[in-house]
Amino acid sequence: MSEENGSKLDSVPATVEAFDTSGYRVTFRTTAARVVSVTKWLEKRGFTPERTPKTTPDGTPICPKHGVPMRKREKQGDEWYSHNMGTEDDPWWCRGHKHATSPGWEVG
Repeated sequence: MSEENGSKLDSVPATVEAFDTSGYRVTFRTTAARVVSVTKWLEKRGFTPERTPKTTPDGTPICPKHGVPMRKREKQGDEWYSHNMGTEDDPWWCRGHKHATSPGWEVG
């Protein structure tokens, strides 16, 4: 692409819509020249272009970053899905999104 075309794309407004792993929609206003970098940035953080998370045939959620099925957990009336990125002796749990309770997200 020539520099002239790139300059034109810098002035063309664009909107990128994505969903986090909980299904919340976020909208980013950017320029056409930056759409690819914005979508790559979102993908690295677990956002998807679809509201429905990927699942196995039986409905088990698949971690958007690591691509592995997650297990349902329950404690004190709460339910969530996670998978271990560490070892049995030193677990690093990933909940499928970046969060203080999901240190395994940073692994891999």
